[in-house]
Amino acid sequence: MRCHSIKHLLPLFLDGQLNERKALKLKVHLDGCPSCSQELNLLKEAWDLLGKWEPVHPSPNFKANFWQRVAQEETSLERQPVFILPRLKPQLVPVFATLLVIFIISISLVNFLSVSHIQHMAILTKDEDIQMLKELDLAEDFEIIQNITILEDFDIINSIELS
Repeated sequence: MRCHSIKHLLPLFLDGQLNERKALKLKVHLDGCPSCSQELNLLKEAWDLLGKWEPVHPSPNFKANFWQRVAQEETSLERQPVFILPRLKPQLVPVFATLLVIFIISISLVNFLSVSHIQHMAILTKDEDIQMLKELDLAEDFEIIQNITILEDFDIINSIELS
């Protein structure tokens, strides 16, 4: 038997749920395997600790006290005003709301102005410049191809010039 399958059988072995043949194979393996033997000892210690565990019995009026405290907490929470920022005074809420609105409007205005500036630049750009920008990647690729030494023999590449 291998250690992997042995470790799955250890709880059954401790409970006495293994048949005699498997229990005998397991004992033989445990005699020769310190790792599995240590695993068995750890399991025994854990079960011994569980055997020493004593249940805690609540006081006779535990449920009544519990629900009474829950009701007290609910009423105290109902009386308290709810704020996102607990240390913020209620009088300052309109001030912070106004500042937040001004901040959002300023960001929107800056975004609008930058977009309209880009649109204005696009209108002023000449068609020739746009065509050059479209072919920029092609020109960069040509520079790379032109510098490859194995292609020096091709006359066509040398005869092409960028305009």
